[in-house]
Amino acid sequence: MTVKKRSPGRSRRAEPGFTIEKLLRVAGPAVRANAEPLVNSPRLLKRLKDGDELSCTFYGYGASITCSVSAHRFSLQDLCTCDATYFCRHSAALVLTYLEKPETFLDLDEFLVNLSRVPRAELEEKLRHLIGRYPGSSLEALGQEGFDPAEVLDEPEDDIILSDPDDFFESEKFSDQFDELNLDGAGSKQPAEELDDFDDFEDPGSRGNLN
Repeated sequence: MTVKKRSPGRSRRAEPGFTIEKLLRVAGPAVRANAEPLVNSPRLLKRLKDGDELSCTFYGYGASITCSVSAHRFSLQDLCTCDATYFCRHSAALVLTYLEKPETFLDLDEFLVNLSRVPRAELEEKLRHLIGRYPGSSLEALGQEGFDPAEVLDEPEDDIILSDPDDFFESEKFSDQFDELNLDGAGSKQPAEELDDFDDFEDPGSRGNLN
């Protein structure tokens, strides 16, 4: 049996996964230096590993950034909600955190295996809680009929959307509701011309700030 030798100039096939070598190819020294304060930071939450993809959310002061990195044969590709147009420090911090602390990430494959062992009654209760808290997004993700992604109507339908807020006050429905209140004027609307006296009303805001 003849064994085919590997050509000296032929590189060894790289496997998918997260390695420091792949990170060095896409993140320069400045990016990695700026990423260091974020590595395994308490602000780096919702750490998830889904096959060859990592994701997390960075929480700051009144803002959050969602980040994901996918591993390919020879490199890494990121997707981040920050304004960087290159492999950013958030993505680098995400990968470095996984390389240093992989146990802090939820492995989706292991999670699903464990979920399959949960008793049906307990699983139904978890699902009920999920749908009760996020009814629209959860049922949409499950493909439930009637919870498809929202579509914008080309033309507003009657009694659903009013093109102008003033239309409501001119509508028959408003007139009926106003008459039922039985206010001064025996349930009839005050003519618009009788409100002309209010034109001379002084706006308190025109006197300056009282604070």
